Amino acid sequence: MRVKRLFVPLSNRWKHTGYKSPGFLVVALLFMCFPSFSATLHLSKSGDGSDGLTWGAAYTTLNDALAASASGDHIWVAGDVYNETVKLITGVSLFGGFAGTESAEDFDDRDPVANPSVLDASGLDSNVMIGADDCLLGGFVIRGGYTSKGGGIYCDHVSMAFEDCRIEDNLARTSGGGVYCSGSDVSFKGCVFRENRVISSGLALGGGLFITASRLWMSNCEIVQNDVFAEAVLVTPNPGKLPTSYYASRAYGGGLYVADVTDTELINCLIANNAAYGTQADDLQWRGWGIYLFGSSARISNSTVYQPYDLSYATAGEAIFSADSDLAVENSIVWEGREHVGTRRGTVMVSYSDIQEGFPGEGNINADPRFVDPEGGDFRLRGSSPCIDVGTRVEVFEDLDGNPRPIDVPGRGGSGFNSFDMGCYEFQEGNAPPNADLNGDGQVDSKDLFIFNSQWRENRRQSD
Repeated sequence: MRVKRLFVPLSNRWKHTGYKSPGFLVVALLFMCFPSFSATLHLSKSGDGSDGLTWGAAYTTLNDALAASASGDHIWVAGDVYNETVKLITGVSLFGGFAGTESAEDFDDRDPVANPSVLDASGLDSNVMIGADDCLLGGFVIRGGYTSKGGGIYCDHVSMAFEDCRIEDNLARTSGGGVYCSGSDVSFKGCVFRENRVISSGLALGGGLFITASRLWMSNCEIVQNDVFAEAVLVTPNPGKLPTSYYASRAYGGGLYVADVTDTELINCLIANNAAYGTQADDLQWRGWGIYLFGSSARISNSTVYQPYDLSYATAGEAIFSADSDLAVENSIVWEGREHVGTRRGTVMVSYSDIQEGFPGEGNINADPRFVDPEGGDFRLRGSSPCIDVGTRVEVFEDLDGNPRPIDVPGRGGSGFNSFDMGCYEFQEGNAPPNADLNGDGQVDSKDLFIFNSQWRENRRQSD
């Protein structure tokens, strides 16, 4: 799988993502029109480490390559596992997925799937990387970090962009298992956050990502199977008074935690199978298994949030929880959470979305979205889904798979540019297998067989 060129004209990138929010312009420009660079350095374990200007002379560690770089440089990284922790350099961009033979004209031929460039901090008890201003990372696996905040990536008052990265299997002791960002402008496109964890005493925040006092823009990303776990701790709020003490366990934002006036936009994203839980305690607050918002603003469009929860956790399970925040949801599916969209003060506006148990708002429905195989992680829509062609028109022209949207399915909902589907996947009629759910009840059983036989006999009768 080759990757698309990262740097495209501004007008094309705008059309590609539907991105319109001027508040994110600084970060988005890192993707769109990155400034010219002065040198390309190479990283490969087979290099001789002399000057990095060719693959043969490539540096053998990323830290060596960064030490030799200056603002405006690019570092090309050959597929391999690099066991180190790094602090990025302002204005230096890193690209993975190279075979280690490419020339200057072969940038578009790099393939992060065939040639994974893995930054692995296993055994180092540290973040995998610490961010810096004006950096772009594309095509990396970031794993094995272990620290207090931001096991995979730690960003503090920086402006950065990430594309086609996998942030997975990182651990933090307080917040941000995969990513921790404070006071930063950060953008993620085509990234996957998987199996990142926070295990903390008393309070655990943001299994996949912890974002505070920042700007966050995410497009075509997956936040799946992350969790926060809070071990109960003894709290003594008023010494000498009753009650003298109690045990507390508070876990917020299994997938994504956003707080403190953070502006957030999620487009074509999948947030699924995350968890926020802990040990039993007198004071249990396990909230926002998928997304937790506090004192912030967020817009979620054309996204799918699926959060099955354990019924034994009586206080747990919201797919999205919004506290003292302004939340807007459109063209999206929110399913399987305890409260689905839980709120405490602030404003929540939901439109043209499928919300389990319903939610007030124009165009909203409450119907089984009929995913292909949610237990197996496939959240594409079946041909019988009620979410097809019933969304509203938005400036988003491809789905999570990169397929075009909208696709007008004749006889369903709207038509033309008014035929957007709800959720992160657009139903692709031409690529869909034959639909055996003939009566549209979400099951293939004897009732469908009866309909098939009846239609077959009728067709035979008319042809005789």
